[in-house]
Amino acid sequence: MWDEKFVYQLSDKLQSGLLVLAPDLRVVLWNKVAELITAIPSRDVIHRPLNALPEIVRSLLDAPHEELCILKHDGVRRLIQKHLSTMVVDDTCSYTVVSFIDVTHWFSRQDNLEDLLLDAQSDRGLGGKHAGGPLVSSGDIANTQERIEEQHRTMLHQMDIAARLQRSLLPDIHQHFNGIVVSSKFVPSKHIGGDLYDVIDLGHGLTGVLIADVSGHGVASALISSMFKMIFHSLAETVTSPKILFHLINQELTSILREDFISAFYVLVDCRAKTITFTNAAHPNPLLFKRKTSEMVELDTDGLFLGMFEDGLYEEQCIQGIEEGDVLLLYTDCIIEEQNEQGTPYGKSRLKDMFFSIVQEYAGQDIIDLLEDDVHCFCGRETLEDDFTMLVLEFNGQRHVALPDDDPTDTRDELSEDGFVSF
Repeated sequence: MWDEKFVYQLSDKLQSGLLVLAPDLRVVLWNKVAELITAIPSRDVIHRPLNALPEIVRSLLDAPHEELCILKHDGVRRLIQKHLSTMVVDDTCSYTVVSFIDVTHWFSRQDNLEDLLLDAQSDRGLGGKHAGGPLVSSGDIANTQERIEEQHRTMLHQMDIAARLQRSLLPDIHQHFNGIVVSSKFVPSKHIGGDLYDVIDLGHGLTGVLIADVSGHGVASALISSMFKMIFHSLAETVTSPKILFHLINQELTSILREDFISAFYVLVDCRAKTITFTNAAHPNPLLFKRKTSEMVELDTDGLFLGMFEDGLYEEQCIQGIEEGDVLLLYTDCIIEEQNEQGTPYGKSRLKDMFFSIVQEYAGQDIIDLLEDDVHCFCGRETLEDDFTMLVLEFNGQRHVALPDDDPTDTRDELSEDGFVSF
């Protein structure tokens, strides 16, 4: 199901070190950032048994400790923060996954300098024959400052790579799909988040739209997001029932995840039948504005988080009579959970009221921008605590869409009269 080469390439583009220990207690993954942080090359780690690993690597696998201080071979001390989790495959194979980052740079430059000066004092044997002499030369201080600045530049570069990696999973969409105008916006928070969305043309006048949010933040969320997108694409092109699609995705994820889970919403738009069919896995309810009646409809079905329970059941609903001018708003939990200075959340009621007001006069990207402005105004700050992710689907003229003749070589399941595969 997964492309192993892609996973290795992906791990090398993360801003965190990544260590994966296989069931036979041999390391199978040690990415480039892990080499950079520890100064230990992969040849000294990959495929080596646990008892033959360098002490630093074994300390990373020591579960009780979330933080540790390592001493690199060049004498430089680094403070490391790590997250250890277990990934179970097929209920038999258990992999240990450790993601870790160098948090030394989180301290002020002065604190870093003082720590390194103290190390230098200790190394020079204070109280001994050098006690009456200069502790550190000006050259040592300059070298220390240079190392700190270089580490800061490296950190910024790694953050930039991680940000570009996340954006590659979140395409900037503003185009037509089978009579739908899709607009989107993603604004990252200071963390690496797990927000994900995608729009795919399934042929036969069908368009699939997905929005999802992986629990937590950090490297693990980014990895799970990429794997989830791969699984979604491999199944969505052949399964046109949203509830069955989520059932199959859940089966894949529960065999992999233990502590993480995903909220998701998937809608299948049929421009010929003028219907939307959707399923919801514990995701914030999208809002459908019906232009003719000015009705606001919340789209929700029963369904647990993906990857949480093996026997997770999902429902789907179909809304008929989707007309030109109708608008669908999809979003992640950042929008309704952001709080103001008094601790009051933005909330679904305010979102519904603002969306109802804005959609009367504005369209597409303007709807998203105005809603984002209102969230910032409510919170009273420029930056949000979580990723801001929003999509707007405008149903504009399904009846005018010219559909090609059916491809006789198409191997997809035959569609029934209502435009969906019968199960």
